[in-house]
Amino acid sequence: MGRSGVPRHQAGEPFVKGPIPLNWLERAARLPGKALHVGLALWFRAGMVGDAWVKLSNGLVARFGVERNAKRRALTALQGAGLVETQPGVSRNASPLVRLKAVQAAVGGTEGHNHGGSD
Repeated sequence: MGRSGVPRHQAGEPFVKGPIPLNWLERAARLPGKALHVGLALWFRAGMVGDAWVKLSNGLVARFGVERNAKRRALTALQGAGLVETQPGVSRNASPLVRLKAVQAAVGGTEGHNHGGSD
């Protein structure tokens, strides 16, 4: 536990690096299927490699409970929502490269919720 009582990762344990913009998460959460799962996998991978473009492997998304066909559908949904940009892998079966994109907060969207709140 951290000083605030919120659970923290143990030494050497993987974690999702933030901050992750709440408007990005809100938009992903409204998408169908496993889009939010894939989005979290992308944020995890981006935090690990520290690069704008990350490889989204089937093994990575499997850690988040996503199979390969669901990964493809989720990437399509995330791209359609303007949350990611993709480049196909070098071969037909290669993992795509994906870049997380910044999104603008909706007008009237999350004001008053700057620090989480208890909604």
